[in-house]
Amino acid sequence: FSEVNREKFKKQFAAEANPALTPLLVHAYFDKSTGQMEILNHHGSEISVFGALIADNVPASFSPRIEVPAYDGINPGRASVQVQGEPYKVVFSVGNETMEAEVSHWSFSDDLTTRQQLVHASESLALPWQGDSVVYDGEYTFETDVYIPSNKKVVFLPGTKINLTKGAGFFSFSAIYSEGEEDNPVEVFSSDKTSQGFHVLQTSERSVLNHTRFSHLGSINKGGWQTPSAVTFYEADVDFYHCIFESNVNCDDALNTVRSDFLADNCQFINAFADAFDSDFCTGKVIDCTFLNSGNDAIDFSGSVVTISGCKIIGVDDKAISGGENSTLFVENCIIEKATIGVASKDLSHVELNNIEMTNTVYGFVIFIKKPEYGPATIIARNIEMKDNMVLHQIEEGSKLTFEGTDIHGREKDLATKLYQ
Repeated sequence: FSEVNREKFKKQFAAEANPALTPLLVHAYFDKSTGQMEILNHHGSEISVFGALIADNVPASFSPRIEVPAYDGINPGRASVQVQGEPYKVVFSVGNETMEAEVSHWSFSDDLTTRQQLVHASESLALPWQGDSVVYDGEYTFETDVYIPSNKKVVFLPGTKINLTKGAGFFSFSAIYSEGEEDNPVEVFSSDKTSQGFHVLQTSERSVLNHTRFSHLGSINKGGWQTPSAVTFYEADVDFYHCIFESNVNCDDALNTVRSDFLADNCQFINAFADAFDSDFCTGKVIDCTFLNSGNDAIDFSGSVVTISGCKIIGVDDKAISGGENSTLFVENCIIEKATIGVASKDLSHVELNNIEMTNTVYGFVIFIKKPEYGPATIIARNIEMKDNMVLHQIEEGSKLTFEGTDIHGREKDLATKLYQ
């Protein structure tokens, strides 16, 4: 801001601010070890702090009063004061109004957030810019994090190899265009199996990945920033064509999409450490994909509306297909072999199955409530071919399976406890 604009902002903000919100714009932090209280003013007007309330409403007056400057459009006003006892509220005035704000018993920190640290640490990394695009062509080994800002374009040319080592991760806030070819794929991997994954976050455009192989990647674990997945698309729409997700390392999901629209077409998920494909609050399609040897669920979708068609799911330690948290799944022309549970529907989810071959499962269909804030679930199954399945179904009270036109109402109680104990 220029000084003129900054003063204009302060006056406008002060005039338009809702008085009921003012206490929420004053933040106070108390460090018990030092007795120091930091007061931050995010309000557009200066505030005058004349005391604090200690236990049992005992007032501690400040003399002279603490004058805290107004928010300047970039930084809050700030002041410090020594306090005897442990304050739980500060008392201040704005104009003629006297108000109170809560005191947090956590010391205020000027440290950078994990994301800010990532940005600063990556500033020295030379990106292969071509205009506003970052274009990778050839072989690259990264020992520190790669950060790509928003509103750019990231291109992997055919044959590109990205090796993430020594805990490095790849973080892009711009869409990815991976142009691998059948005989010349793009590869993203970790030769020492230490990487913190490949993550595409909050993009303004849709990513498109062709013939791209992700292998031996782990998940983010940086300070308080953690993800469950080796490959993440968070609020980032994406199309995957002929991609491979293989042998992720010590993390819950080989691929996790969150609040995105996706297409997975002719992809392979091989040797997933736990879940192969986890989707949360998404819309999308999974077409002609193969899932081999999943350590937990092969397909685990929550709060999502998804079509699954023409898939082969073989070797699953838990559920081949799982819908949860009010998901709607349409599944057709799929093969399920060697799974603990063939298809699960839980927590207000609805799963429709048509033309499914299911072989060698412990439970064919499981329908239950895992999270009580949701409710019963349903499965409708048509044209199902079953072979060597130990138990056709386990259904909790209130839930329902419609199998080849016949309704089967649940009688089990506390089925989640039995399944997850």
